[in-house]
Amino acid sequence: MFREGHSEGHELTPNNWESVFGGSAWTRVTEADSSPGEWYLHLFDESQPDFNWDNPDVWQLFRGVLRFWLDRGVDGFRVDVAHGLVKKTGLPDKEPVPNPPLGDDGPFWAPKRGGGESPRHAMTYLPQIPLRPGQGPKLSSEQASTHCSWLG
Repeated sequence: MFREGHSEGHELTPNNWESVFGGSAWTRVTEADSSPGEWYLHLFDESQPDFNWDNPDVWQLFRGVLRFWLDRGVDGFRVDVAHGLVKKTGLPDKEPVPNPPLGDDGPFWAPKRGGGESPRHAMTYLPQIPLRPGQGPKLSSEQASTHCSWLG
């Protein structure tokens, strides 16, 4: 997920999100001519850029990965950190909250997009696939149950 930075020279990060591992959730790319480029989002390590789930090519790639493994006979998939796959529209700054309560959605969890798909719905296109939610920090039991109800 790439974005231009704020300010005239785009030298400021697109928003104030922090990485789960500490520091900014944004890293700036250096272009081939050594000039500074756009910023990419990584909610975790900078070597793990976040996908832009608003891009239909990402959906196509994701379905291809699922199909690749299904064709090889896997029995199911574990989905880690599903709560962070889809980001809130506009990537708004996060208001600082000291000691946020369990289940604080933060700026990245957006389970539904105006009637559109979300990654959890992408996996239901093949309803016979067993799925198991993996890590889901900051989700209460009630939220996890609601957001993972697609598991049946």
